[in-house]
Amino acid sequence: MGPQICATFVLCGFQVSTWSRRGVEQHLGGFEREKKLLSRRLRGDAQEVGGLSVVTDINDFMPSLTVEVLVEDLKIKSSVVGSLPYDVVEVGLLTNSSSFAPEEIHPCAEALHFFNPIYARQFVETTVPRA
Repeated sequence: MGPQICATFVLCGFQVSTWSRRGVEQHLGGFEREKKLLSRRLRGDAQEVGGLSVVTDINDFMPSLTVEVLVEDLKIKSSVVGSLPYDVVEVGLLTNSSSFAPEEIHPCAEALHFFNPIYARQFVETTVPRA
């Protein structure tokens, strides 16, 4: 799901930074495949005006809106979010999780759930902000 979501944001014009435990080359290969699939299925002229950078050390992330797309394991999600080198409360945290309530991952998290595959199911599920 990570490469699909990265490709979606890049094709929408955003600068995306992603963390990969698998390594840069493997992540970029998946990203390029998904970007090609998505751009063929988008209506109109899909232009890549965004960009992608891949980091292998989570401490290299700069503070920015964060979209969590990790494996559906609450311990892993909480651990990785907790080890980010910035405060997600200040920049925002969205989760793609379909197994956990956003606040189980982090108290400030909100849901932005993409359905798989993105190019076949062109909608997302979000949460209503808490009062």
